[in-house]
Amino acid sequence: MKRIWIIGAGKFGRRAALTLGQGAKREIIIVDRDKEKIEGLNNITMIQDGVDCLVENLHRDTKDWVVPAVPFQLAYEWVRKKMARDFFLAPIEIDPGWHKTLPNCILGGIGQVFVSNADFLCPDNCPEPKGYCTHTGLPRPRIMHRFLAEWGNKYFDTTVIRSRQLAPGVGGYPARDIFILLDHLRAGSGLGRQSMLATACSCHGVINFFELIAS
Repeated sequence: MKRIWIIGAGKFGRRAALTLGQGAKREIIIVDRDKEKIEGLNNITMIQDGVDCLVENLHRDTKDWVVPAVPFQLAYEWVRKKMARDFFLAPIEIDPGWHKTLPNCILGGIGQVFVSNADFLCPDNCPEPKGYCTHTGLPRPRIMHRFLAEWGNKYFDTTVIRSRQLAPGVGGYPARDIFILLDHLRAGSGLGRQSMLATACSCHGVINFFELIAS
């Protein structure tokens, strides 16, 4: 993990940059379109749309990691742009019945929902302890990334990108995971099927539902 791309320089992105940069010999790059948000950070900074930045700079053979700190599913938007010449990811309207089977489900944009084990505000520095919740001290009702994979595979062509904790309150995934996703979708195995892509840790997740259409 010699290079980490932090996409978004709001509260969580700035905190991730400060936390991951402490005492470690790694390159931290923080990206945001807003110049004011990245001022004062002692990291490499790029004033650019975060999705466009990864499309241009992330390479298949890299060992880089990605830390999403944006209010949408970064992996979905990245793969959507990477595939634009050959495929279109058409969002699917959310079935109201899904709210009953997805935990603490909140609607995002068209075809997008946010889910969580928590119905409370989690601490910023949660270390994501194995098996129980930091806030309540009780066992987790589910491991979210596993739950979403099992739930999605019943109905959709499903991929779940697991967000792994890099520091207390900071999650990310290796770039290779989204290139594996890209290869899967480019192979066209999801054509003619409704698809689901989620990014999730043990407690929270964001999901996009879509249909893969050849351009």
